[in-house]
Amino acid sequence: VEDMNRQIQRRQEEEKRAMDGELAKQGELEGQVRKEKDRNVHLFEECERLKKNIEKLRENMSEVEIERDFLKRQQENFTKIVDENKLLRYQLEELRKQNEELARQIEALREEEAVTRSAQKELLEKLKTLQQDNDTLSVLLEGLRTENETLAEEKTVLEHNLRSLDGKLTTLA
Repeated sequence: VEDMNRQIQRRQEEEKRAMDGELAKQGELEGQVRKEKDRNVHLFEECERLKKNIEKLRENMSEVEIERDFLKRQQENFTKIVDENKLLRYQLEELRKQNEELARQIEALREEEAVTRSAQKELLEKLKTLQQDNDTLSVLLEGLRTENETLAEEKTVLEHNLRSLDGKLTTLA
């Protein structure tokens, strides 16, 4: 009986040790479960924080995308303005060249105008002289016409006298 009692006691002690071991394992497992739960809570919080950060990053990316598009349009506009300025500079240079050419032409035309005015002045003086000569000649012509008429009348009178004289001579003869 004693043997049996010892065996039972040994068995009880083994079972108690096994139970204590299992309880210790259970305690460890519960500690690990609590630790994992705490870790899960921490990871969940970290996940939520990361989700918020991701959302903020998406918003920032959207803003950055808008800003990038804006800057791209500004760059395109700047490039367009630079190109337009190059064209305007080219056109300005061409206009300056044309203006210089026109200034030379104007100077040449002014010189030609001065020469033409001088020639015109000379021609006007000559025209005045010719007009005066013409007036003088017109007066002389009028005098010659009058003299011609007088001579024509005298001729008529002389012819008449000659015929009359011829008629008298014929009668006398």
